[in-house]
Amino acid sequence: MSSSFSTSPESLASSPGSTLLRVPTDNGSNKIRSLRWGILGCGRVSHDFCLAVHSAFGIRDASAPADDKTAPPVIVACASASSASSASSFASRHSIPRSYGSYSALLADPDVDVVYVGTVHRTRLRDATAVISAGKHLVLEKPFALNYEDAVAIVAKAREAGVFCMEGMWTRFFPVLRHVAENVLSDGEEGLGGIVQITSDFHFNTEDSEKYPDSPLYSFKLAGGAAM
Repeated sequence: MSSSFSTSPESLASSPGSTLLRVPTDNGSNKIRSLRWGILGCGRVSHDFCLAVHSAFGIRDASAPADDKTAPPVIVACASASSASSASSFASRHSIPRSYGSYSALLADPDVDVVYVGTVHRTRLRDATAVISAGKHLVLEKPFALNYEDAVAIVAKAREAGVFCMEGMWTRFFPVLRHVAENVLSDGEEGLGGIVQITSDFHFNTEDSEKYPDSPLYSFKLAGGAAM
């Protein structure tokens, strides 16, 4: 495995399993228009995602011209597998024009360019496969998959379909981490040289937020534990 890192979309597009997310306008031109997002799953994490989009870009008028590159991304649809009413309530809360009571209905929506997968992580492989099969680009909420085998399968499917696929690991875009990736983890003047091994640790006291052992956070059947 190469020890080189890249943070530019152009470079990432040529790396294994990565595709540059270029979305043409409706009139077939080569301009890149604002993305139209669909939200899969209407739980708390999807709520946080919508708040982040609106906070960063504002709420975009869905009727704005498709080739208006100055307009922020727009969330055009959301879907909940539990009930249509849940999706409708979520849509009203976040000014989303359309809501669906099934994931398949959202994936059939031709106006959706890219899907944020905010469903429970135990169904990550199933949901990612469905999105890829529909020809949609996707961003998967953490964790990317339950295990290595599932992660490899998702990447392979995305590569074969030619769609953009990434984990929603927002810390990757922190300026300090971009600097580390571009300079420290390189062979340049600031670089460390070849990386042989990395040891890291992250932990927190789950009892601060979830009651043990009743919470799904600790459930083996629900893929709780370290993956959370």
